[in-house]
Amino acid sequence: MNPRNGDEFMFSTRWMSRFVCFITVSLLLLCVPTAPAAANPDFGWTTSPAAVDYSSQLGYVDGNIGYYWDEQTGKYWRIENNNNNNRVFSGTTPETMALTGNQTLSYNGFPGGDAQYWLYHIFRRDSDNKFVAIVHIEYDYGAHPGHHHLVKMGLASTTDPTLRNWTYEGDLCTVDASLSNDGCMDAGLIQDGDYYYMFYHQSFDNWSGLYAARAPVNDYGPGKWQKWYNGSWSQPGIGGLQSPILGNESNTLYAAPSISWNTYLNKYIIIFNNVSTWVASGHSDLSGCKYDIAYTSDLSTMNWSVPETFYSYGSEGWRPYKGLMGIGADSNGKDTQWITGQTARLFVAGYGTSVLAKDVTFSDAPVPQPGEQTILGTQTPNVFSDDGPYELGTKFQTNVPGLITKVRVYTTASEGGNHTVRIWDADTGSVVAGPYNWNITAGTAGWKSFSLPEPVSTTAYKNYIVAVSTSSDGWYAARNNVFVSSVTQGNLITNTGSGVFTATTGSMPAQSYLNSNYYRDVVFVAAGETLSRPGIGSEYNPLFGGKWAGESFVASGSTLNQVSLWMQEANDADITVQLRSGSIQGPVIGTAILTTRSTGKVTADFNTPVSVTSGSTYYLRAQMSGGTTGRAQQSAADSASQGYYEGGTSTADLAYELQFSQ
Repeated sequence: MNPRNGDEFMFSTRWMSRFVCFITVSLLLLCVPTAPAAANPDFGWTTSPAAVDYSSQLGYVDGNIGYYWDEQTGKYWRIENNNNNNRVFSGTTPETMALTGNQTLSYNGFPGGDAQYWLYHIFRRDSDNKFVAIVHIEYDYGAHPGHHHLVKMGLASTTDPTLRNWTYEGDLCTVDASLSNDGCMDAGLIQDGDYYYMFYHQSFDNWSGLYAARAPVNDYGPGKWQKWYNGSWSQPGIGGLQSPILGNESNTLYAAPSISWNTYLNKYIIIFNNVSTWVASGHSDLSGCKYDIAYTSDLSTMNWSVPETFYSYGSEGWRPYKGLMGIGADSNGKDTQWITGQTARLFVAGYGTSVLAKDVTFSDAPVPQPGEQTILGTQTPNVFSDDGPYELGTKFQTNVPGLITKVRVYTTASEGGNHTVRIWDADTGSVVAGPYNWNITAGTAGWKSFSLPEPVSTTAYKNYIVAVSTSSDGWYAARNNVFVSSVTQGNLITNTGSGVFTATTGSMPAQSYLNSNYYRDVVFVAAGETLSRPGIGSEYNPLFGGKWAGESFVASGSTLNQVSLWMQEANDADITVQLRSGSIQGPVIGTAILTTRSTGKVTADFNTPVSVTSGSTYYLRAQMSGGTTGRAQQSAADSASQGYYEGGTSTADLAYELQFSQ
């Protein structure tokens, strides 16, 4: 039942559905998501323009949306829950699911008899062939002033072929013993290797970061779960302590996560509700409500990317419930919420509202950040050939100084293997960046991007060539008569014959043919824009104890105004940021003091704007003195930059963002 092996791993739709649907649903339904504000993931997404109403197949929604395909019965199953009015839907296709009756849970552990329950994530247990489900239970209403009730996650099972009668087997995850209220709630579930992973939040009124627990696939019953705490799976699910895997306990208000293994991206993607503005307004202002997305390739380390805005739903009203479902071939033949592919179906709904859905399509090309420019945009080829090898490129200029941060290429699904990336000075014939090896996985067509280990500084109106070789399979994309005249796209300029090639491996491509385009491109950030090295997951540099952490960078503008750090753990003292000229030993030319006590991106102005030279190297470092808490996130390891941590070895570089002006 491992999604990465293509098995259909599905728990009670309810639980995961609540999660998945909550996030995904709104997303798909409303519109194309906006570009992330901080650091974008290395993939993008678009949604279909029209929404489909699924209300008759999915019924009343009070939780994330999802359903489970069962081979033995040949049916899809969904259990939905509304204040203990719990109903069962089934059908041979998602579009023909219908109400088959109400379900009940036999459970004698409700304190005072005041509990309500929701069944999530149904699936068949291998050991006894029973259907089992994860159960969200709310109980002890009114016992804790200022809070609605306590919450926990448990396990139920049934031998009833109609899935109407369930028996509670025991608790899996309960409130952190250091807390006086709330618990484990609205969980998402998935399998990775030998473990099931449960993702949850812990508060009703003061929604916090996201947490995780896991249990062995062969023994996941009551008492077998371990919570993530201080970097390891070290605390019991029943009453154990917990550490957030995304966000924190006080500032980042995340809720209701949904998770799937995406076979197209080869990543786990998690989507969750960000309701910070709603809670801060006393549950009156929905305008800032949104769904965020993060990703990882390995759940065992909880090494998540920095969350990005996936979809802002506040203008649509309260639509907290969602579900991202794999579709047919994209989920190994059957619709499932645990395995998604290049195309998935996003459901979205609110309390008792219509259940709407759109299709979302992922791509290898990332959603551009504000300020990022490309030569070719979304252009597509009409010819694919396999008569390589060639060095293929695009000749271009920039009309302002700036940085080339990435290289792009359009491939057919047949193209894969090792490609060589170079940036050439077209006037001198010298290489200004590379050669870099880029191994592209075959199987999908479309734009793909490669992040340069170090951004390349450009001079205005100088000729450059971005070149990407073919691999051993010889495939490349083309379209004739594209570069027939000079064209300016933002700050990027191409001319007649800008599509260039050579059959000599390792040489600069300089020949042109029929003004063809070979779909080699760059991502360019003009001077005066943002230079950003985003953070990645739970890797961090501790800033407390008077230790400095930092890295070198190449300036992209003439004046440096503002600096941001991405914090994995909220700081309890001010953070000093220094800007040094040339290297870590260079003179200090600017200082900023970050006073914000939060996770995520924290920002401060330099004491005075700092004059820098575009294209020159500088060093940024941070330190926190007098505190005991504060960890800065890191970006992906970069051997070309000067990463540094005083008192230990940094495994990656400091995650930062710099705001420049001309």
